[in-house]
Amino acid sequence: LYITKQFLTNLLLCFSLSMIVFILNTVWLYVDDLVGKGIEPRIVLELFSNLLIKLIPKAISAGILVASVMTWGQLSEYSELTAIKASGISLIRSFRSVALVILIIGGISYYLSDQVIPNKTYKFYSLMFDISTTKPEIDIPEGQFYNQIEGYSIKVEEKNKRTGMMYGIMLYDQTKNKSNPALTMADSGYISSLKSQSLLRLQL
Repeated sequence: LYITKQFLTNLLLCFSLSMIVFILNTVWLYVDDLVGKGIEPRIVLELFSNLLIKLIPKAISAGILVASVMTWGQLSEYSELTAIKASGISLIRSFRSVALVILIIGGISYYLSDQVIPNKTYKFYSLMFDISTTKPEIDIPEGQFYNQIEGYSIKVEEKNKRTGMMYGIMLYDQTKNKSNPALTMADSGYISSLKSQSLLRLQL
């Protein structure tokens, strides 16, 4: 029980650190798609909840590996393995409870990977797809020029987040002449995605 308690303590620490590393590494890939788009906190919370569950098996695997090395290293450092063996208890018997704990954790990890994570992964990428394609108007901030569309610079004075309608539009077309772009102004308009999802339509 002493070895199991020490192993679980190390596992909890390593699992927490692994989750932090995996979360930061994964969030960095999607930060450009999330920052400055006016996404509702509810959507962000749902997105990250799906992401957290997806990363649990990876963090568990890394945590068990590092926790095992730490536990065995601590036992060897203080000669506790020698004391256990000298008391007549075999090393295999002393590690039996730890092996049982790892099997239980492995079963939970398998269940998550087989039943839960596929559904959560589908929801995660569906939300990311909705954010990046079906709601393109949220890319354009209010009151400043947006230059992420190649060859164009667009400014929107006000947006209706519920309907997607934009007001006070200024569009500079730099595709033909960058030094003297063509200016188009409109009272209102909105952006929609074409069926191919590879092109955007701006209706003024």
